[in-house]
Amino acid sequence: MYSDFWGVSDSQPGVSASESDRFGRVVSRFNIGINSKLTDEEIVSICSLDDSDLLVLRTPSSRIKIGSLLSRLQHKFAFQADTLVYYELDTSVHQASPDVDGEIFRLRSTDLGLLDQFTSLIKQTFIDYTNHYGANPKLDAFNVEDGYLEWTLGFLADSSCNTFVRCTKPNYIDGWMTVKQDEDYVEMIIGGSNPLARGTGTYMKLVNAIMLHYLNLGSKHIRVSTQITNSDVIGVWHKNGFKYSGSINTFHIEKL
Repeated sequence: MYSDFWGVSDSQPGVSASESDRFGRVVSRFNIGINSKLTDEEIVSICSLDDSDLLVLRTPSSRIKIGSLLSRLQHKFAFQADTLVYYELDTSVHQASPDVDGEIFRLRSTDLGLLDQFTSLIKQTFIDYTNHYGANPKLDAFNVEDGYLEWTLGFLADSSCNTFVRCTKPNYIDGWMTVKQDEDYVEMIIGGSNPLARGTGTYMKLVNAIMLHYLNLGSKHIRVSTQITNSDVIGVWHKNGFKYSGSINTFHIEKL
């Protein structure tokens, strides 16, 4: 998420309980903020001392020496697993189209008729999704879709989040997007389209509806991220006025 890298102080590795349980090994996360005062050498030193079975390190892509330094670690195997790109919309200079699809609405935890389909749709969306887990052969045998399911369903109970869905038929979700609000900005965290609804403009309509909703609430910025290879989604952002704001490289560092 945007808040993991922008406007944060220096951090240390922390164990991810959910990932450790899922993969049956100790998995830790280590995020380096855009304005971190840590040097590349200090970051790599911290990684070398970490005792996790798998350390997921995320650093700004501008730190071009990190990969080379990590490759020299003793008793560790490190490789780059993905690159995330972040985009931002300055709402003061942009207006969303007022023609919002009337079939888009907020999903609530009480919408029992839709929740079963929503759960199924999340799993379908991420079956072939490119992510850093897929770059690691040791994680190939695990069902990472369950992780996305747990993460996404958890947002329904988060008061700072809204999940918007588009339904063109009763109890049929074409697509969804979960948004988190934080003071003067909102972030589109995660979303997807039903495989049967792809090519119908569902994602574009969701993005436009969300833009208009938060423009009307006075949000100053709308932010979003994805894998650098997700060109279709990035194209939708370009069409809606989003500008590139930075990128983050993900490294897997495994204890030998």
